[in-house]
Formats: sequence, structure tokens, C-alpha cells
Amino acid sequence: MVDRTQKLKDAQSEAEKEIAQLKQKNDQQISDFQKKFEGSQSKEQGKLDEGTKKQLDEIKKAFEAKDKELVQKLLDRVAAVDPKPHPNLAKVK
Repeated sequence: MVDRTQKLKDAQSEAEKEIAQLKQKNDQQISDFQKKFEGSQSKEQGKLDEGTKKQLDEIKKAFEAKDKELVQKLLDRVAAVDPKPHPNLAKVK
């Protein structure tokens, strides 16, 4: 009986050691993976930021080039009133 209990304890402690080793190995792999792709991620983020800035600059330039024309078109549309009765309005006899 004592021998069986001792074998179970030994098996449990050995299993815990194996689990600890596997956990350490997995942690190391995750760490290596993060280090490998961390630099490329910051490079890609820089490229995205640069592209976004260029697009915003292009939009601002386009707006500045046509802002007066746009304002004039808006004012013309607001000022142009064509009064008509609504098509669903019942005609009064």
C-alpha cells in the first residue's frame, strides 16, 4: 500500500515537472514570436500613418482648391426656391 502511494506521488511530481517544462517552452516560443514580429509591426504602423497623412493632405488641398466654388453652389441651392404644392395635397374645389 505504501509503495502504491509513493508511486502515485512520484508520478504526480514528475507530471508537474513536465508541465512546468512545457509551460516554460511555450512561454519562450511566444516571447520569440513577439520579438520577431514586434519590429515589423511598428514599421507597418509607420507606413500606415504616413499613407493616412498623405491622404489627409490631398483631401485638404482639394477642399482648399474648391471651397469657394462649393460654398457658392450650396448658397445657390439654398436660395433657389421653387414653390410647388405637395403631390399628395388634396385639391380644394
